[in-house]
Amino acid sequence: MHSTLPPRPAEAGSDTVSSELVRHLSHELNDSLGAVESLVYLAEKKAGESEEVRRYLLEIPRLVEKASRAVQGAAHCVGALPAHPERLDLNVLVAEAAAAAYSPRGPALLVDLSAGELPVQIDPAHAAFLLASVIECFQSLGRRCKQILVRTARDAGSSAEVVLECAEHHMEQEIARLCEPFRPLAAARSVVQANGGRLTACCSANPGTLLRISLPIAR
Repeated sequence: MHSTLPPRPAEAGSDTVSSELVRHLSHELNDSLGAVESLVYLAEKKAGESEEVRRYLLEIPRLVEKASRAVQGAAHCVGALPAHPERLDLNVLVAEAAAAAYSPRGPALLVDLSAGELPVQIDPAHAAFLLASVIECFQSLGRRCKQILVRTARDAGSSAEVVLECAEHHMEQEIARLCEPFRPLAAARSVVQANGGRLTACCSANPGTLLRISLPIAR
């Protein structure tokens, strides 16, 4: 079975009100989430030697990060965060994102980077959000997988690509659900398109489940 991301609904021009509203909410919520992180830091100081308390406290920053990414995703979906592309090395971006996403409880992340520099044109903040989102999304899809491969390459044209692969086959409905408005792949696709690229996902017998991000090569 092969599945690609459904076409994005046609947009009736720029919705300035929605963009401003989401930008305002994003600012307010990020301030609140930042305050939560500060309180967790202070609570850790007071926790002393209690391993159980520390274990619970460590879960809070992860939840804060997930909530922050959801807010950013909504902002990207309505175009509230315009792109300011810069020349960046895609290999470095992927390596940093994979290291940050490491979890002893999740599937193993195998990283295969292309040789040499892989320069792309992308907004730095957009790149950080995009890669963190797709890796987290793939980790949630691949809970029954032992490992996920993340690789970079230069295609035959003028693009560089990031490919995530999992040997497990997922149903078309699972991919489609993640593409619904304000869900992870919808937000990721908005980021990729804002930076002149393309995002596709598919399910097939080999490799199983695959997600491909193409970005323009920096000249």
